[in-house]
Amino acid sequence: MKDDYPVGYRKPPIQHRFKPGQSGNPGGRDKGSKNMATVVRRALEQKVVVMDGGRRRSVSKLEAACIQQSNKAAAGDRHALKLMTEVLVASDMVEAARQGPTIDRSALAPHYETLAKALATRLAGGDGDGE
Repeated sequence: MKDDYPVGYRKPPIQHRFKPGQSGNPGGRDKGSKNMATVVRRALEQKVVVMDGGRRRSVSKLEAACIQQSNKAAAGDRHALKLMTEVLVASDMVEAARQGPTIDRSALAPHYETLAKALATRLAGGDGDGE
């Protein structure tokens, strides 16, 4: 190369550039290793056998966990109710974001307000049915 190569902003000296095939982070994550989200997703997609109405049924671990939490919420577990409500609201918001600007989010506000009031009543010790 030339000796008059301009060194400066975004122009490192040639001898200090990464060589072809050389990683900028040699101690980093190995190629092909899975990140945490992939590992968790695969674990939740595994199938388990559950009893449903006296019959054996195969469902994902995620579905089994959701069934258990919803059963606890229906039985009056406040923490399970809060978790299920938060999951419902979050999933609705994710779906609304995926749909893009075609959904009128102001139309969702009364639904969330009703959920929030019911949850606040339930967490405050009321029975949640407005009586």
